[in-house]
Amino acid sequence: MAGAWLGMAAVALVAALGMDWGMFQPQGRYISQVAAGETPAPVDAAQDWTSHGTHGDETRFAALDQIIPDNVGGLEIAWTFRACDTPVSLCGGAAEDQGIPRQVSDDLCLCAPNNMVISIDATSGAETWRHDVPTETRTWVRCRGLAHVDTAGPLPQLTLPGTTVVVGGRAADNVALDMSGGVMRGFDAITGAMTWAFDPGTPEDRAALAEGSAYTRSPPTVWAPKSYDAAFNSVFMPVGTAAIGLRSVKRSTEDEKYSASIRALVATSGDERGVYQTVHHDPWDFDVPMQPTLMDFKGPPALAFGTNAGQICGRDRVTGQPLTEADKWGATPFDQVIYRVIFEGCRSEGLFTAPGTDHSLSSPGSLGGIELGRLGR
Repeated sequence: MAGAWLGMAAVALVAALGMDWGMFQPQGRYISQVAAGETPAPVDAAQDWTSHGTHGDETRFAALDQIIPDNVGGLEIAWTFRACDTPVSLCGGAAEDQGIPRQVSDDLCLCAPNNMVISIDATSGAETWRHDVPTETRTWVRCRGLAHVDTAGPLPQLTLPGTTVVVGGRAADNVALDMSGGVMRGFDAITGAMTWAFDPGTPEDRAALAEGSAYTRSPPTVWAPKSYDAAFNSVFMPVGTAAIGLRSVKRSTEDEKYSASIRALVATSGDERGVYQTVHHDPWDFDVPMQPTLMDFKGPPALAFGTNAGQICGRDRVTGQPLTEADKWGATPFDQVIYRVIFEGCRSEGLFTAPGTDHSLSSPGSLGGIELGRLGR
C-alpha cells in the first residue's frame, strides 16, 4: 500500500501548495493600463480640478503628461501658501486641514478648517481673495472641500441637471441616543434657496419643515463626499450609521434600511432612485466613508467604492445591480489559523463579530478598513 499512500500524499501536497499560491492571486480583477508619459484622455480633455476627485468621474486622474516616473524625482517646490488658520485642538476636537483645493484655470480655491474660503493664483501662490464664514463650532473643526459652479456662460433653466447644490451633514456618532437630524438638502445654485430636503426618517417628504416641527433625530448621516452623474442627474451619497453606531440600540426601520449604504437621489428633486446596503443591521459602525468613483466597467456605467469593513464594491449605477456575481470575500483557512495564533483568547466570529462585554476581536474596526480617501483609476 506504500505506493497508494505516497500517491495520496503527493496529491494532498499539490493541493496545499495550490491553495497557498492562490492566496496571493487577485480574483476577478479588471485592469486598466496607462503607458507612462502618455495620457488616456483626448488632447482637449479638461485640465482643471473642479470637483472633489477631479472633474466629475472622481477618478483622481489629471490628464497631464509632463510629469512621468523619469522626472518626478526632480520636482521642486514652486511656492508655499499659508492660510493663517491655525490647526489647534479646541475642547478636544482638533482643527485639521482635510480639504482638497479646486483649480479652475489660473484660480486655486481652498477652504481652511474654520470655514474660510480662499482663492490664490495657481502660478504665483499669491492670494487673490478670501471670504470668512463665521461659525461657532468648537469641536471637530475642519472643511473637507468646496464645490464649483460655472456661471461664466448663459445661466441654464434652474430645473436642469447641474443647477442644484446638494449637501449632507455630520452628527457625532457613539455619543448620545438623541442627536441632531441627518437630513440631506438641495439648494438652488444661483439663488441659494432650498429646493428639497431628504430626511431618512421620513423619506417620502421633500418639503421644508413646517413651523414647530423637526427632522428625525439620530438617523444615518452623509458625512463623506458625494458623487454626481450628470448623464442620469443622480447624486450618489455614502451613508454612515445611526447616532449609536455600536450596539445598534434604538434603531428604527429607516435606520436599518439606510445605515452603511450608498443612496442614489435625483439631484434636482431629491427623489430616491435606490439604496444599496453594504452591511445589514450594523452594530460595528461600518460606515461607507468615501466618495464613490464613476467608471465604465466593460460596458455598463458603474460605481465603485470602499467600506469601513475593508470591502471594495462595484455596482451598475443605473440598475444598482452588482458588477459580478461574487459580492463577498471571506478569509482563507491560512488566515484563520494566523488569527487564532495571534489573537488567542479573544472571541472572534469573523468580520461581523457582535460586540459584547468580553474580549472580542473587531478587525477591521469602525475607523477602517478603507477610510476617507477614494478609489482611483
